[in-house]
Amino acid sequence: MPTHKVGEAYEAEAEALAAESWPIEVISPELCNPNWLLDQGENISLPNLMGAVGRNDDRPVSQQSLNRPSTTASWEFHSTTSLPHQTLSEQSSSHEGQIAAIFEAQTYIQSELGENPRLSHQEREILELAITLSSQASSTKDQSTLDVEGTMTGKADFCDPSMYPSAEAMCYLLSGYRTVAASFHSELASIISRGTFERMAFALIDHEVHGHVRVQYIVCVNFFALTFVVGLEAEGQTPSMQERHKSLQERYRKNAFTALGHISVLNPASLSLLQALLAGLSAAACVVCAQLGGRYFASLASGASEQDSLEVRQCLGHCYILDKSLAMTLGRRSFLPEMEVNAAMLIPPAVDMPSAPIFNIYVEFAKVQDAIARDIRAPRLHRSSEKTDVIKSLRLRMNEIRLKIRKFRLHPPHCTDHLLQGEWMGVDFTYFTIMTTILRLHPSFSADQHVRENCLEHARRALCELKSMEEHGLKAGGHRNAYCLSVAWIVLLYPLCPFFALFCNVVETSDRKDFELLESVTNGLSMFAEANASVRNVQEFCNTLVSLSKTRVDYFSSME
Repeated sequence: MPTHKVGEAYEAEAEALAAESWPIEVISPELCNPNWLLDQGENISLPNLMGAVGRNDDRPVSQQSLNRPSTTASWEFHSTTSLPHQTLSEQSSSHEGQIAAIFEAQTYIQSELGENPRLSHQEREILELAITLSSQASSTKDQSTLDVEGTMTGKADFCDPSMYPSAEAMCYLLSGYRTVAASFHSELASIISRGTFERMAFALIDHEVHGHVRVQYIVCVNFFALTFVVGLEAEGQTPSMQERHKSLQERYRKNAFTALGHISVLNPASLSLLQALLAGLSAAACVVCAQLGGRYFASLASGASEQDSLEVRQCLGHCYILDKSLAMTLGRRSFLPEMEVNAAMLIPPAVDMPSAPIFNIYVEFAKVQDAIARDIRAPRLHRSSEKTDVIKSLRLRMNEIRLKIRKFRLHPPHCTDHLLQGEWMGVDFTYFTIMTTILRLHPSFSADQHVRENCLEHARRALCELKSMEEHGLKAGGHRNAYCLSVAWIVLLYPLCPFFALFCNVVETSDRKDFELLESVTNGLSMFAEANASVRNVQEFCNTLVSLSKTRVDYFSSME
């Protein structure tokens, strides 16, 4: 699409969707930070920061008084946690971070306890114990992951040339032939265009930027460099080159994470701040996005080159996906305003961008998740018939997405490239996960055996897809590291609702096949846990649930 057409379409869309300043809601539940590529086990929580958004206060965050009330989203589970305003570094060292999967487990199990009259006293005790153990897991920090080689809490010299790629490294990263797998992985950094990467990197090298802007640039250029190096590693280099790539990855990850630890969300909103927060998959990025407003993005997109226009739209798209997914999972209001998003216009599927069709589908998923968060759990839906109608509408929308998925993956390279095949398995997992969530919210779930079994069947299909992803990763060869890194965030951003559905079913029915599926999936998560410490935390929690359900299954087996 010509540049001016992209700009005109985007501007028209933004004009219709956003006012000069988007409304912002204050909310209480903690925000989960999956920390995809940069992850070393941190879950950065940013609760109650909304009251201070827009303040250009130069004082240290710890000295600011921000005693503003917060409200909690209307849902079955409420968080009472409240943290003071902090920089990302200070928050990373707190014990208040919650993994979204654990939050969803508590919510799901509590709903089962409240709605399932068939549960025996012993079964209720097991589910209550699961909630207790999940609370302990969410409040316990693995001290070995609190500090990335001492960089998170220590001082850093952001003028040191080792904190960002050299000019020679830039040339190396931006030149040369790239495979489909490498292109896909590098596109994950498209929230920062090549032009922006060059501009930021040279601004750092030439010491043209200082203060908080310099810190933001360091996050961005190291994130961009990290994704490109991971893509290069996937091309099957010699062992010696692989070792050097690994060293570069560690350096760029360490640099980016160090700089993330020194970013304050109270800095003036800017595109570079938004990009830095998105690099760490922090939900605070959605706050900055909301503060900048729709007209800001429309203005950037309409006056930019095609590459820069894509960068702006990618930022907005990533914020939208992150915000709507966490809003549904954590039962909170969205940071971004209600809007109709044209996924095909936002990120047009392009032949030369293998990630575009997959990204397009995740935007469509986010639209459904937004509807779930706003409509299904809305207090105004008092009558079961109203809820049933909404669920029917959501299922129809999911069926349309399913047809779109099949259409996209029929064409090369999506049907031929090993890495992309694994990514589409992740899309399938996400599809069945969201379907499980929709069906679980049906008002007749507890009483209607057909509705319940339909939900459980979608849960089984979701976990079978996750199991296929795990097995596919074992055959990834030189792409294994890239595959693990790019898929791990799916497990974190789209938590394991299907896992909790089958866990509750095993506790109630002692179904051995469901138990074996839970056990197999949990063991298979170890591959992703190698690349992401937060996934390791999820795996440990899943192991706990497997152990609880095993006692139930073994007991009934002994009675046969």
